[in-house]
Amino acid sequence: MKIKSKIVTATFLAATLATGALPSAPVHAAEKEAPIQQREATNPVQPLGQNNLETAIHAALNGPEVKKIKVFEHEFNVKEIEVVDRGITGKDVYGQISHHLSLRPDDQFYYKFTKKDGEVTGFEFHIDRGGWTPVMAPLLSIVAAYNGILVNPADLNKLGQELGALVDGRWEYAAQSIATAVSLSFNEE
Repeated sequence: MKIKSKIVTATFLAATLATGALPSAPVHAAEKEAPIQQREATNPVQPLGQNNLETAIHAALNGPEVKKIKVFEHEFNVKEIEVVDRGITGKDVYGQISHHLSLRPDDQFYYKFTKKDGEVTGFEFHIDRGGWTPVMAPLLSIVAAYNGILVNPADLNKLGQELGALVDGRWEYAAQSIATAVSLSFNEE
């Protein structure tokens, strides 16, 4: 499968994962070129942030890092992946995507997958939450305890994360979609 075809397929799958719906046009329609005037008149913006998703995939696979790229309505910094060749067990791939937050520490999305003989196995990810909640929750629980109010720091942390989701929206699915598209586009050779 050619690289462009892999990226188109990965983009389609990531868009489906992020939105939970199938696009109305078939995947192969994205591969056909129309005259530029017709494309501008009928579709001035790529559906589902396709251009930015492709840019994010390219940055992860080939570098350099891209910053503040908007994918599925969220801004991310996408770093180039690190590949460790494990010989007969395949290649382990490590990646990092930062969910860009204004005026506070970014959320960090770390992912790892193994690819052997064209198959992705062992896809894992974890999130280090940014924002001010990880710093403020323990401090607020100490202040509350000093004033005779018993508050569990874990409850404050959860409340801070829920408030952050209201302010910033749910971004985790978009980051997971980028990482999934990278895993599907990664070529072992």
